[in-house]
Amino acid sequence: MKNLNLMQEIFGLGPMRVPIELKRLEKRKIIATEKEVTEHIFQMISNKICNEILDEDTCCLLSGGLDSSIVTAIAQKNYYEKFGRPIRTYSFEYKESPNEDKPWVEKVSKYLKTEHTYLEIGTDELIENLFKAVDARRYPGMADIDSSLLAFLKLISEKSFFTGEGADEVFGGYWWMQTEENFETFPWSNVEAREWFLKEIPIKDYVQKHFNETYVDNQKLTIDWFMPVLVDRTKKIAAYTGKVPLMPYKNDELIQYVYNLKPEFKIDKYILRKVAEKLLPEEIVYRKKFPYPKTHNETYLKRVTEMLEDIINSNDEPINKFLDKEKVEKLLESKSNERPWFGQLMAKPQQIAYLLQINYWLKNK
Repeated sequence: MKNLNLMQEIFGLGPMRVPIELKRLEKRKIIATEKEVTEHIFQMISNKICNEILDEDTCCLLSGGLDSSIVTAIAQKNYYEKFGRPIRTYSFEYKESPNEDKPWVEKVSKYLKTEHTYLEIGTDELIENLFKAVDARRYPGMADIDSSLLAFLKLISEKSFFTGEGADEVFGGYWWMQTEENFETFPWSNVEAREWFLKEIPIKDYVQKHFNETYVDNQKLTIDWFMPVLVDRTKKIAAYTGKVPLMPYKNDELIQYVYNLKPEFKIDKYILRKVAEKLLPEEIVYRKKFPYPKTHNETYLKRVTEMLEDIINSNDEPINKFLDKEKVEKLLESKSNERPWFGQLMAKPQQIAYLLQINYWLKNK
């Protein structure tokens, strides 16, 4: 099959691209007290944020979670000192979907005295931007996780924005980073969920080969593979909308330092929470992690399902040469939507939307 490796990458690795350069993380012994470590991390993050506030045309994305709240607290202080007014903050929500973040956003914004705006989109905006997100990333990505960010960023007037992207990868925010147990494959990637409806594309061995060649430990695996997916998403979609993302946790000095801290500092972001204690109320500091918001609107699933049905019933769509039609029909008919096939967010609606993105990309690459 022509371009077999490319097809294995698309279907096997999902939204991950093969890392261009693995992080050179050196093992170093750090001798410091918890208080000293906390202060050093605070200074690294603060310096990065302060140096990136260059003008008033800057805002913060605020979810009310630990990562974005720390960034917003530091940015608000520096912004107010420089310009004499509160920094603008924005949060995301979907029409006709529950919003677990909103009460927390209200608490943080009120506590920090930011100028806050709630941004809302619906199914139409998600569908409208699904293929624009492929154009932005020049590759099939994280489906509506990408298209939602694109739609939300269009609604922001500021040129640059702070985000908490990268904190989970650096400080141990994912379930697979809460253990020192060695993994046998990518812990966030459900290969079986992508393999069974394909024809002529063996992907399991391809995925395993990349894992075996790059695995050192759970944190480095996450920094090498998972972090680039999210950083690439933010940078390219921001650029597509004319925005500049500011990601203070994506800092090589910070990554190297935290990588060498003792494991207990990185269980459920323990040491980052210690940093937050001097900045935020206790209920925010110890709020349970809640992922990037996604739509739970059944209309979205219905729309993407209908779009993929049209494609598999056509003789002209390029993706059909790789799909087993009967099995894809079973996927569309399935009521199960519990186990993500990639990361923590991408379940059945996102899997269908990802196939739509692949087809669009094959037609336009």
